[in-house]
Amino acid sequence: MSEVSIIVPVYNKEKYIRNFIISVINQTFKDFELILVNDGSTDNSIEVAEEVLKNTDINYVIINKENKGQSSARNVGIKASSGKWIVIPDADDYLQKDYLKIMVDSTRMKDVDVVLCDMNSVTDDTISEENVRSNLYDLKKGREFFVDFILHKISIGPVSMMIKKKKLLDINLLFNEDSRYSEEFIFITYLLYNSDNIIHVKEKLYNYCVRKNSVSTGANLDTIINGYNEIVKASEFYKKENNEVTTIYNKFALPRWILATCRFSAQKMNYREYKELLKILDAKQKVKKLYYLKDLKTTLAIIILEISPKIFYSIAK
Repeated sequence: MSEVSIIVPVYNKEKYIRNFIISVINQTFKDFELILVNDGSTDNSIEVAEEVLKNTDINYVIINKENKGQSSARNVGIKASSGKWIVIPDADDYLQKDYLKIMVDSTRMKDVDVVLCDMNSVTDDTISEENVRSNLYDLKKGREFFVDFILHKISIGPVSMMIKKKKLLDINLLFNEDSRYSEEFIFITYLLYNSDNIIHVKEKLYNYCVRKNSVSTGANLDTIINGYNEIVKASEFYKKENNEVTTIYNKFALPRWILATCRFSAQKMNYREYKELLKILDAKQKVKKLYYLKDLKTTLAIIILEISPKIFYSIAK
């Protein structure tokens, strides 16, 4: 059994997977297994990965499956993993060489369920060097980070988490395979809400590569509406909980999601589709709840969206 399972969904990442695998090979912490879940790739992603791995002593396995999407691939990997801790990076990103070491060391500072790290946004033209470490971190309860996440005080993605596998088993948590847009939001909120101690390592350990054709940047009207409907379903849980923390969720989570979606979708849609999306989400009305946060940037965004969706669209695009 390895200390860490690195679970990687792979779908047509032939151009990028070599750099990712090299960043795994270069990790200073070595007690890990690498699980590549081939989600029905039609290119040479797996051949490239095997070519890089074959002359190493990396403990790896490749699981081939039919294409059912990233959530399905992640779930297959989680179920197959044997590590005490799991990380779920993407095959078109890459890791700082001390990513695993710092995250694992943090799990030993306190009895924690999750370790978070910061992300470094890069492009194909960016050269990311190893950062000087600050050794700064926050230790808080999961529900404190839950509130921070809802209010956008912290940026979190599954790729920036090291998660105790036992916690996922205890709370019966996997990725929502019915959602094609908001499965990460649903996963993260439920994990934070149900976790005890969480450490946020204030280091940019994960290099997140921004590309036009990635899963996270390729949503359309249908997938966004699907994601909205799945969040509405998931939100029923927090309505039943009825406590101080879920009150914040119930008031602000959906409006926050809608405002973020309005910004994001402007970059991907023509204006006709965009207007249709705003109408379906009742965006102009629902984001007004965010006035109560008294955040200047958010307030300005709401005002612009209310006065002129066309101007909001142009600015976001």
